[in-house]
Amino acid sequence: MNEQTSKDKPIGTCPYCDHEVRAKIFVKNNLRRDMCKCPNCEETIYVCRNYGCRNYAVGGDYYDDELCPTCAKALMEFVGKRAGKFADISITALATALATAFIKKKA
Repeated sequence: MNEQTSKDKPIGTCPYCDHEVRAKIFVKNNLRRDMCKCPNCEETIYVCRNYGCRNYAVGGDYYDDELCPTCAKALMEFVGKRAGKFADISITALATALATAFIKKKA
């Protein structure tokens, strides 16, 4: 039995109270993530879906986060850097296309 399917989950950071905890399984699932409770603050948490991460994601009434706050922040920073570079390239390409069209129209 690995640590994802054992009775107790691995030690990780709770997104609510920010303490290192070993979450207790509240509802066992075979197809989805186990619903867990933080032993410190009693909030519903889930193991982060990022491979290798042992922290916990927020559990909600209507939606459960896929990633813990640390992994979500890292993902947003990565996407933001890529989006910034893509925007720079797109603006340059658009300006070049407009300038070319303007020059052709004048000629």
